[in-house]
Amino acid sequence: MQFSKDYRTFEDWLKAHPEQTAYNLRIIRSHSKYPNASLSQLRGHTSNGKKPVSRLKPEPIYKRSWNSLNKRQLSQREKSLDVLTRVKNGKSLTHASKELKTTPKTVIKHTNAFKKINNKWIPKKYDKISRIMSINEHGKQEWIDIKDSRIASKIGKYNSAVKEFLISGNQNAVNRFTEPIKDSYGKLHYLETDPEKLIEIEESQEEPEFYEIYKTE
Repeated sequence: MQFSKDYRTFEDWLKAHPEQTAYNLRIIRSHSKYPNASLSQLRGHTSNGKKPVSRLKPEPIYKRSWNSLNKRQLSQREKSLDVLTRVKNGKSLTHASKELKTTPKTVIKHTNAFKKINNKWIPKKYDKISRIMSINEHGKQEWIDIKDSRIASKIGKYNSAVKEFLISGNQNAVNRFTEPIKDSYGKLHYLETDPEKLIEIEESQEEPEFYEIYKTE
């Protein structure tokens, strides 16, 4: 289906509208919830017999982008991702959920990252959950949207390597991160490996060194 008169796909529209305006963000959020809707439907205009978005089936919440979630949903996703990490590190889904004051049902709903084997919830090998992560790029810290746990894992290893370099001075810790990574929108990002720039980024931080994995708006 043609996304709009001027753009074949949502991705084409997105590339032409990189500005973070209130209108653009509203379209991005609505598209995440209703990915098969046209631009006119997302704007609230219906024509040619198209249904209003209120009559369309929304995407499951685990498929929606980070920026499309409200504050309550963001909090639940953040907790669910934390639970997922703890389960992958050896804890049970029930125990980890209790620690984060949530429930296994909520975690499963917000991640779709578990499968049941022999009556036990086991995390899948990888997931496609949108999350915001911190990277260093072009001499500064950036926050980008990632929806592939394999890329998220690479960023986590990169941030750990940067921390190792800043503590020990071992440049080899970061030298291996030369290949670009792709964000949720297909944009390539090149991780900063220049020692001097990494030190400048660290020194520009207002607070003492602290590496966050997820960021809640």
